[in-house]
Amino acid sequence: MVGMGGMADALRERQRNEMAHWLASLWAFRPKAVLVLGPDPLAVVDHRELVATWPEAFRGEAATLAHSQAWGPPWRLRAGPLVTWHNLTDAPTQESDRWVRAWRERGALSVVRVDFPTAAGHGLE
Repeated sequence: MVGMGGMADALRERQRNEMAHWLASLWAFRPKAVLVLGPDPLAVVDHRELVATWPEAFRGEAATLAHSQAWGPPWRLRAGPLVTWHNLTDAPTQESDRWVRAWRERGALSVVRVDFPTAAGHGLE
């Protein structure tokens, strides 16, 4: 019989394996960058921070996206889709879309956003 601690460990291991599989499958698409945005633990629910960036050279562009109003918690609260594709080449840029300009300048053509909801209306993007 597996105790509660063992069940939690098994669940974490399964989640790690699923995430590793998902990340490995990304390489078939040759991404220019991969970033992870998460909730800012010191702020209100609608703020997020940059958790990880690969390669590190895209950290500035990733931070610009993290601080933008693109997707994020408001999108999640409106029950937006968990996966979204955004074509950067056709996107009109406004002052609020600094992140689009930043990524275009680095040669990015599109962004695929995947939401991993967590507790209390938070999530990882």
